[in-house]
Amino acid sequence: MMIELNDMITKYYLPACLFLGVTACNPSTTPDHGAGADWAHYLGHPTSNQYSTLDQIDKDNVGELEIAWTYVTGDNAMYQTNNLIVDGTLYSATPESRVVALDGATGEVIWSFDPDMMIDSLSDGDQRGLMYWDDGGTDRRILTMKGTRLFALNAGTGEPVSSFGENGSIHLGEGMDVPGRPNVGLNTPGQIYHDTFIIGANVSEDVPGAVRAFDIRTGKRKWIFHTLARPGEPGSETWPEDYLGNTGGASDWSGLSLDTERGIVYLSTETAGPDFYGGRRYGQNLFANSLIALDANTGERLWHHQLVHHDLWGRSWISWRRGPRWVCCLYLTGLPVNHCGPLKNERFLNPGLKE
Repeated sequence: MMIELNDMITKYYLPACLFLGVTACNPSTTPDHGAGADWAHYLGHPTSNQYSTLDQIDKDNVGELEIAWTYVTGDNAMYQTNNLIVDGTLYSATPESRVVALDGATGEVIWSFDPDMMIDSLSDGDQRGLMYWDDGGTDRRILTMKGTRLFALNAGTGEPVSSFGENGSIHLGEGMDVPGRPNVGLNTPGQIYHDTFIIGANVSEDVPGAVRAFDIRTGKRKWIFHTLARPGEPGSETWPEDYLGNTGGASDWSGLSLDTERGIVYLSTETAGPDFYGGRRYGQNLFANSLIALDANTGERLWHHQLVHHDLWGRSWISWRRGPRWVCCLYLTGLPVNHCGPLKNERFLNPGLKE
């Protein structure tokens, strides 16, 4: 797996790695950590590693590829979706958040779904992918989002699943543990763990952020972790009095990574609001600008590492369209040790793993 190191990390961390005899894992040592014939997860795998184990196309024949088919969305906006492939069907969200299912071999449209046909006046926004789940039998679902709504669709027909939420959708502003029902969006898919889907949130600078888990069959909330600590919670001591009236944000909007074996979900959070003025939010501002590990079953915080205290420069430790990723697997004294960290756009790699 490719790891990019900047000069600072090369100077200070690489010698220590060499001294310990550390070697990076390669795909052959982690065959389960990659997509096969299916690309059923956003970015290919719960770990968000964007790796496929398929080897039919390689560096020797990639130049011989030819276009087999083309699908034109007709939308006039940026196409950001990382498509899904499940059992030969390609699922895609268009720039205007319509969902299409295409025959992967021919490009023929199997079905399409337009959220605007269900709910009027949903705002457009960048959508970077979809979520897929099945129960191992006939219940197969695609989760998609537009504006403040998240929809559950039958993966075979594209019809909304009426038993999910309110006739097939939930309002993303509900269950945020704040007064009312704020405008909360979601541009990056979450992770699915058993029969639970876990998502971050796009919030304004005056809405406290959170990561939540929902029952994938009913749409009911299972647990919530307040990424902006609430009064009385661990981390609230890093804020001034009455801080919730002056700040918000500190959410995870860039996506999550999941360790399915350990049942741990990893998230990285943005700056608390307002981004560039901290006069009314003095203190370290937990859990903004942090890498956080949660129990995927309960939402309990296992550990965190805040990379910037009281950020004033918008140094959100998120990686555009990616979220935190398993970036390397190290061998210390012959034992494999998995490491997770967020990558900045500037390609910094932070090895911090614990509080």
